[in-house]
Amino acid sequence: MRRQTDDELLTKRETAAELKVSRRTIDYWTAGPTPRLPYVKFGNEKRFVRGDLRRFIEKHKVHVRQEAA
Repeated sequence: MRRQTDDELLTKRETAAELKVSRRTIDYWTAGPTPRLPYVKFGNEKRFVRGDLRRFIEKHKVHVRQEAA
């Protein structure tokens, strides 16, 4: 099995699978002048850095406040 590294480049399909969203959602997150999800562009193709996905997930994590018992 191949070892995953933070600098590994992923395709849109791999990124969608990693984030458990549709490829259409990936398109939406990378559209416009200020995309929500960072990517690297090679011609017409977009690639996604695995480490950026980890940071994207952490940035969007909702932290729940613990109530006192």
